[in-house]
Amino acid sequence: MATRYEWQTIGGAARVVRRVTSEGARDRFAYDFDSQTSEVSDVFGNAAHWQYDEQGRVLSHTDFDGRRYRFGYDAAVAPVTLQLPGEREVRIEYDALGRVACETDPQGATRSTQYAFASREPVSVALSDGRAWMWARNDRLQPLHYQTPSGEFTRFEYGEAGDVVRSTDALGTVTTFAHNAWGQVTRRTEVGGRTTRYEYDVNGYVVSVTDALGAVTRIARDGLGRPLTITRPDGQAERHGWNAAGQRTSFVGPSGRSRHWYRDRRGNVLRAVDEEGHVIVRRYDAHGRPVRIEGANGAVQVLRWNASSCLSISDADGVQRCFDYAASGQVRCLTWKAGEQQRCETFDYDRAGRLTQRETAHNRYIYCYGPGGLLDGVIREPTPEGELLGIGADEIRFEHDAGGRLIAEHGANGTLRYTYDAAGRVVATQLPQGQELRTRRFETGDIAFIELGERQIARFWYDAVRRPVARAQGRLRTHTGFSPLGLPVWWRSVTGRDVATPGSATESVTELWREADYSPADLIVRTGGESDGQMWYDYDRRGCLLRSVSENGDIEYFTWDAAGNLLDTPGGSWFPAVYPDHRLRECRGHRYDYDVWGQLVRRSGRDHTLSLDWDAEGRVIAAHRNGYTCAHWPTARAARDAPKNSGRGCPRRYAVFDKAD
Repeated sequence: MATRYEWQTIGGAARVVRRVTSEGARDRFAYDFDSQTSEVSDVFGNAAHWQYDEQGRVLSHTDFDGRRYRFGYDAAVAPVTLQLPGEREVRIEYDALGRVACETDPQGATRSTQYAFASREPVSVALSDGRAWMWARNDRLQPLHYQTPSGEFTRFEYGEAGDVVRSTDALGTVTTFAHNAWGQVTRRTEVGGRTTRYEYDVNGYVVSVTDALGAVTRIARDGLGRPLTITRPDGQAERHGWNAAGQRTSFVGPSGRSRHWYRDRRGNVLRAVDEEGHVIVRRYDAHGRPVRIEGANGAVQVLRWNASSCLSISDADGVQRCFDYAASGQVRCLTWKAGEQQRCETFDYDRAGRLTQRETAHNRYIYCYGPGGLLDGVIREPTPEGELLGIGADEIRFEHDAGGRLIAEHGANGTLRYTYDAAGRVVATQLPQGQELRTRRFETGDIAFIELGERQIARFWYDAVRRPVARAQGRLRTHTGFSPLGLPVWWRSVTGRDVATPGSATESVTELWREADYSPADLIVRTGGESDGQMWYDYDRRGCLLRSVSENGDIEYFTWDAAGNLLDTPGGSWFPAVYPDHRLRECRGHRYDYDVWGQLVRRSGRDHTLSLDWDAEGRVIAAHRNGYTCAHWPTARAARDAPKNSGRGCPRRYAVFDKAD
């Protein structure tokens, strides 16, 4: 992209008066020294303004979208108050060295920072709710240990050259590092002796990685460090192409199939071509924002913008989303339009910018926060329209510890409580019925056991690169084998009383087994199993399944459009239907009907007709089959009233959800 500037001598100095880019952007600059203001207008007629004081400091700024920012100063050069759009103010205090010592947000919450010596490296960061992060540093200002608000402690040790040679986490787990003469990590050894090795080229870029099992990944780079060829542990290679700006323009996978990206001079993707030659076309405005996206199946999405934000998105199915913004720049109202119908979703925020209320046609959600800004609860209240659908009020409350970790959730169906270990990982969950689900872990952090009460319900084993190679549930133990790339290639399940050791699954004791083969593109091309026999799979060049063949000769075909949507297999003409709105009308003996919002409301065909009811938030609330309501999803209160609400001759099954979603 080329940018051209025009200069003039104004006020005794050379100043830019015009800027033009090769992509159509045009900005004009105006200066008024008497009023100490300057102005920039863009190609769309939007203007931004700046007001200065006698020292050249910015007093106020009005952005292209009309939002205004004000800056207040005292003896410091940097601002001490910042007035944001939406009548919000941030206050800043500095220490004697001009470093930010305290920040006060629009809600009055503070963040205080102390620094090491005369540096800008922090030794403590404290919030007004009592949470604090702390560092201890050496003479080089490197951290010796770091502590989080929940008490988790990490220690670091350094070699003579100043490189980290050892780190110890809150559980005492040690990781060691070895470095070369340039300070680059050449070896990383974790608990259990698992070691990863790194090699570098003369420019300092990683060119080889060897994992704990000896699998090697090699990277060939250009002079700027961009990967040109990556050779995987199985010997297959993928290739990458780049333009002069360092943006990827092509990718050739191990199968030899390629993708291409054609860009404008800004670097925006104009055309994306997949392995089958399908093209996605994008158009941008003079500021580089997308205004039209045309899919490979003819689907078109159109976007409109104001000076800074998206105003609307019109999708291929005719549904339009319109956005209205508050003075703070946050979305205030989202309006969905489809034909003559429309529905709105509104949002309210507090002075700190946190969402406090969200209202749809069927529900109103209220979000409550604690003194530390953490979410304390969500209340759902149905609107009159929502009550007609059987939606009732609901509430969920959250508890946090001093470190801000979630320790309890309270809802209509009881309470969930969480316990953490010293490293901050969940180790126990108390269920509403009083049972406790415990998770025991190895030193690496991987799950070793899952226990419910006093009963062990699952156990896991891992290999040197932490892949799950075996798991046991009761008397059933399942083993998994992996390829050099980490893809699962076989499964063996055995039963017996001795499940305490992983062992290996042998043919004599194997009761269930399954295996899989992969293509160079990492797609499954064959599966085999004792009960199902063998299956073979064919794909197109982009990876969409075309055909599956069983060992009995049964064949199933699949057809896809250019956008990757599954289509009905074409008949004698072999010309598949095209659905640029992404709404499938017919497939495999079924017909599908949609409402104006694109939601499936009816499926009919060779078996019973299924109808679905939706709420205004895009969730299924009822399913009907042949005139009967076979499933209904009300809230907790409506479920408790189910026996007196269900009508005669209309069997109804209720499913109750704990939370608002």
